[in-house]
Amino acid sequence: MRTLGTVMLWLLVFLAFLALRFPYQALFEQAVGRLEASTGADLTWEEAEAGPTGVHLRGFEVRMASGATFQADRARFRPAWKGLSATLGQTRLAGQANARLQGSRLTLHAEDLQVDTGSRDLGTVKLTGDLTYDLTSREGDGELRMSLPDMSGVLPVPVPSLEVGAKVAVRPVPGNGPPANDVTSEISLFGEGVSGTGKVNLRTRPGGGSPGLTGVLQIDAGPLGNHTVRVGGTWGRPEWSLAQGAST
Repeated sequence: MRTLGTVMLWLLVFLAFLALRFPYQALFEQAVGRLEASTGADLTWEEAEAGPTGVHLRGFEVRMASGATFQADRARFRPAWKGLSATLGQTRLAGQANARLQGSRLTLHAEDLQVDTGSRDLGTVKLTGDLTYDLTSREGDGELRMSLPDMSGVLPVPVPSLEVGAKVAVRPVPGNGPPANDVTSEISLFGEGVSGTGKVNLRTRPGGGSPGLTGVLQIDAGPLGNHTVRVGGTWGRPEWSLAQGAST
């Protein structure tokens, strides 16, 4: 019994030392560096506090290579098997996200996450869905759903509000030049009196800058007929053109 008590005491001391001295913040900063180097994103925060339950951040912000940003007033990062897990919360906006980095595999699940798209026309959207991305191969897949603002004055057909579902595939652009990615989205559109489908491609620019945008949307506007809308320009400044007028 005495030996068992000694062993238990040693374990308690070891666990206490681990909880107090484990390099949570160093591991977190290493993971942040890997994420920024692979994705081109920029992660910042106002305050950080490391402790036995991980690293707690306040004023956390992610700025993606496309120019899109989202903020979380609270975020917690903690060690996980072969990596790091995170929970992000937008308290006032009721948005949240969970992320996990395991080896080179990054997974993200979002629920009503408020994202400033960095796009002149799309503005701020609510984002829900799942995305998986490999930091080494720079490939990813996912399904996302977005609630868009009123776009009646933007698209060449009347669209007061839209729900957009997208199956997303991320692939590296082949070649020996600076790394760039193609993001292809198979899109479904739903709105009041409006529906549609389409395919949109976004290509990041080596060294930064707003990604190029190309695509075609087929929109059924009910009594106003069917329309083909071509998408061009850049993510920051999209260009919309009516390729085909209403048909009966």
